[in-house]
Amino acid sequence: MATAFSLLGLTLPVTSVPLAAESGETALTIAEGETLNNDLFFAGESANVKGQVRGDLFSIGKSVRVDGAVSGDLVAGLQDLMLSGDIWAAGQYLRLAGHTRGDLRSAGQRLEIQGEVDGNTLFFGQEFHLAGDGMIGKNLRLGVQEGLLSGQVGVNVLGAADDLVISGEVHDNIDVTVLKITLEETAMIRGFLHYESDEFAVLAPGTRVEGGMERTEPEQEDLTPKVAAERWEEAKEGLLSFGRVVSWLLLLDFLGVGILWLVIFPQQSTEAADTLVAQPLASLGLGFALLVATPVAVLLLLLTLIGLPAGSVLLGCYLILLYLSPIPVAFWLGRKVLRLLRVSAPHLVLAFMVGAILLRLLFLLP
Repeated sequence: MATAFSLLGLTLPVTSVPLAAESGETALTIAEGETLNNDLFFAGESANVKGQVRGDLFSIGKSVRVDGAVSGDLVAGLQDLMLSGDIWAAGQYLRLAGHTRGDLRSAGQRLEIQGEVDGNTLFFGQEFHLAGDGMIGKNLRLGVQEGLLSGQVGVNVLGAADDLVISGEVHDNIDVTVLKITLEETAMIRGFLHYESDEFAVLAPGTRVEGGMERTEPEQEDLTPKVAAERWEEAKEGLLSFGRVVSWLLLLDFLGVGILWLVIFPQQSTEAADTLVAQPLASLGLGFALLVATPVAVLLLLLTLIGLPAGSVLLGCYLILLYLSPIPVAFWLGRKVLRLLRVSAPHLVLAFMVGAILLRLLFLLP
């Protein structure tokens, strides 16, 4: 079974992952004054970084809080996020506090910025809130249902929203597509406000728009072949952007499951890798046979009333096996490469990630 399990993964692509420096604990703390001169990978319940990470911080877990400095990128898949540093983030609820020197690019259900972002901010999701103390140094680009801008935006506000409420200050222009836009009495727009909407903006007394304002009604175009082709290209670009976000989420999911598997079944993973070395051709043949024969067996069972329960169970086991099968293969390949590089006794997780990167590069070849 270990042979078939491990070789079945050779037929599947594996998402690439960054090289990690640390992993495996349920809680991580980098104390104030402590400096990590490397990339940091962490999978666990919570992470609290008060010191410095001179590299990328890659985290999977429930919460991450970074009050110190991250000189590289931060990639996080989690429920609660507080950090400063250059950020790529995907999660259900993202909250930013502190000072971020780089750009923020994120996707999730809700993003709240309570601190400062020196660079640009890009967010796709359901809700966006720039708090009163929040500040974005450059451009803000949104694709949300609800947007509330109570803080300051250093340059432009661009994008689309169902409902956009502005009570803070925008230092340059606003160009948005909205169903409804509201400017409260404390709103200050120092540039030009252009919005595309079927409705006029709701302006509270005291609202200031120094550069002027213009509303454009949505165009009603005839769907000619040329227009249809243009719309198709726009839709493809949107799907590609959505696919990139999904790929991050799938990457985080695969990493979490892979690390959990290696922690729970370290001996079985090692035995599967050893089997690949000892019997490569037999392992490959058995894995390929199971890959082809199992769907046929499932189909035959599902066609009969008596075999329906067994077919359903076998189908579920087959799908789980397909998902998990790249893990031991990546571990075997990473361990072999690290040994060629004279890394003695490589950590299970480190070997898994190196192998996953190499497998991903292999499947990217034309």
